[in-house]
Amino acid sequence: MLSRAEKLLEASPAFAEAYEQVAALAADGRYDRARSLSERMQGELASRLYELGLAQMQLAAIEHALGDTHAALQAIRRATDPHVPQLADEELRLALEHRFALEVQLGRVTDALETYARRVELERLPSDHSMARQAAALEQALEAPDTHLVIQGRIDRNGRWEHTLTWATFAVGNVDGRIENIDVECNRKKAVLPFEAEVEVSIPAAWGECALFLRGRPDELAGRATAERGFPMALSVLDRLATLGTSRLTPATGLRRFTTARFADTPIS
Repeated sequence: MLSRAEKLLEASPAFAEAYEQVAALAADGRYDRARSLSERMQGELASRLYELGLAQMQLAAIEHALGDTHAALQAIRRATDPHVPQLADEELRLALEHRFALEVQLGRVTDALETYARRVELERLPSDHSMARQAAALEQALEAPDTHLVIQGRIDRNGRWEHTLTWATFAVGNVDGRIENIDVECNRKKAVLPFEAEVEVSIPAAWGECALFLRGRPDELAGRATAERGFPMALSVLDRLATLGTSRLTPATGLRRFTTARFADTPIS
């Protein structure tokens, strides 16, 4: 994914040269230097959508190698934005496979299945392909009545993180840092909730489809805040059916306890 010189014919000579320099640094294991050069290359040399897509695809691989799964997912999402075509089909197939793997790793199951659908639109995959097997397993798990999802998140450099709920009940826990509040935006209602860790919340069905918007700030401990890389605060969101039994999707970290808090079904602006 990092070195595709034969596909750089559509890029400018200056971009192509910088792209290969980044690839060489990454191949040598000098990922921090590769990331720095990649960011400069995007700011100074990437002027075409195709160049931006390649650069973001390359950056995603570097971030993943550095162990920053959240940053890798952000980069690969920019490269594969369905509303802004940037990559040729060959690159897009690879990028969607990488995006799928990252979304699965972070517990974003419904996002991963949407990415899988985009991938098979480009080229049908055999049933024994690893991506197809994973997608089938995820679909089967979602159909189980006792399924819950544990989604890993991180407040970004803009001080927010969002998640579209699959079901009407959720809880937020395993917080490393601070969350100021939770904004719930649904088709028919909006609410701003004070944050309480590991408290289960059920949203009335009358509110329609909902998304969570978590706003926060970095932990104030020395060395924890790295503004240029985004806030280091990590969290887990438990997204589950309202009638939950024993889970088949075991959370990697797990929430420690739950109480119940329900919205009053009253008008909220």
